[in-house]
Amino acid sequence: MQERYVTSEAIKSIIKEINEDVIPAIKEWRALVDSTDVPDLGLPGGLGNSLPGWMSIPGWGVVGEVVIGVRYHRLQDDVRDKFTEAISVLETWTHQLDTAQRNWRTAEDQSTAVYV
Repeated sequence: MQERYVTSEAIKSIIKEINEDVIPAIKEWRALVDSTDVPDLGLPGGLGNSLPGWMSIPGWGVVGEVVIGVRYHRLQDDVRDKFTEAISVLETWTHQLDTAQRNWRTAEDQSTAVYV
């Protein structure tokens, strides 16, 4: 059986990985949700973009927007919220791990034999 030891440096390494790799990746994924928007179909009769945006046909079509679009936008919001919650949890973890790392370091220092 292999023994494993926790050190203050190992805890510090976990904090660094969360802050430098995991949280930025989740922020990037959250931003990608916007790229899943369904673009408007434009305006009927070849009017192009000459009328205000609120008069354009939604990407799902008029009926599709009611049946699919509303739920789809709600789902996008839910995904954004979940990513935001994940970031918040990870930030809480790093703060708590920082406290654990300092306490562990203190314990390591106190358990070191000092010869005078």
